[in-house]
Amino acid sequence: MKHYALIGDPVGHSLSPAIYGFLFEKYGIDADFSLIRLPKGHAGDAVCMGLDGFACTMPHKQDIIPFLSALSPDAAAMGSVNIVNLEEHGYIGYSTDGEGLLSAIRPKHAAVGQNVFIIGSGGAARSAAYSLAKQNSVTLFARNEAAAINVAAAAGAFWRPLSHLMEDVADCDILINATPLGMSCCENFNSLAFLQKLNPSALVCDMVYMPRETDLLKAARALGIDTVEGIEMLIGQGFAAFAIWTGILPSDLLKRDLYIKICK
Repeated sequence: MKHYALIGDPVGHSLSPAIYGFLFEKYGIDADFSLIRLPKGHAGDAVCMGLDGFACTMPHKQDIIPFLSALSPDAAAMGSVNIVNLEEHGYIGYSTDGEGLLSAIRPKHAAVGQNVFIIGSGGAARSAAYSLAKQNSVTLFARNEAAAINVAAAAGAFWRPLSHLMEDVADCDILINATPLGMSCCENFNSLAFLQKLNPSALVCDMVYMPRETDLLKAARALGIDTVEGIEMLIGQGFAAFAIWTGILPSDLLKRDLYIKICK
């Protein structure tokens, strides 16, 4: 039997066991998946646990890098890892966050030649900016100027203070929340009034997946604006991770079945 896990802090809310358990069962793979709470500063413990692979969530997406033997080109460019696989020469780090985001956006909205606004400047914003800036104009809106400048420079994006979102949002085609705002255990947006100025043909994406329908998504839907849930992105990146671990790329037809199973 092979052993996989999620490392992070916190991890108790994670849907990863449901996602990977579903895929292991569907494809007849003898493997298990566990949740391992590792506080900040302990990312390196994960490479000493005998795991065949593991997923990384906050606060370890950057901290795990020094303990790995190599990085994929995307992970190296982003400076962020969310999937680790044990291979011939040791643990190799990958990033599937961007692919998860794109796989959720493409069925609902064009993802080429768009004005993309990303709220945030952390690891999630970095992966979103990197994946979308290749074929779109991407602007980060953030409070942390130093972090925003760093992410924008790495991804080939622009940045603006978060306070400018209201005046700029009418030009947005795809709006992405890449912060914890709206997560069950975190604070919420002070105001969602900026949605009133968003073009009705735009797409609103929230990388938060607990709760499934955040206040941001609920408010966008009330205005008739199409949305992408964090769970949809999580499933997309999970499918990409499963392919790295097993060599099997799951059928897209399974995404709907898995979504229904998770949301019951």
